Amino acid sequence: MQHFFSATIIGMLFLTGCTETKLNAPCTKDEQCGPGFDCHKQKCLKVCTKDEQCPEQMHCYKYHCLPGQKPNPKTQTTTSVDLPKQELIEKQALRREFELIRQNQIQIQDALKEIKNELKEMKAQRTP
Repeated sequence: MQHFFSATIIGMLFLTGCTETKLNAPCTKDEQCGPGFDCHKQKCLKVCTKDEQCPEQMHCYKYHCLPGQKPNPKTQTTTSVDLPKQELIEKQALRREFELIRQNQIQIQDALKEIKNELKEMKAQRTP
């Protein structure tokens, strides 16, 4: 019983750990990138809210991990036309991330229900 449970947990961790391979993969839509990634400028970019969530040599800028040094905020210019568009992109990225989190929660709940049912069956088989 413990081996099955351990194997299930390891399998879940393995599946969630494979997403880093999507970084910079070519794409045309978010679904091609997988959980934790967005299709931005035809590349899969990791979604982030802070630099610590990005791989080495990358920084978090406008919810995406980008290569290179963090830009200097004083040299950046944002026009009033860009701002609403950028906010829309950021909101879409957040919605997509929340949707993927919810899908993962549902998958985990289903897996836990299966494990619980299997444990009940095993317990019933042991009871004389």
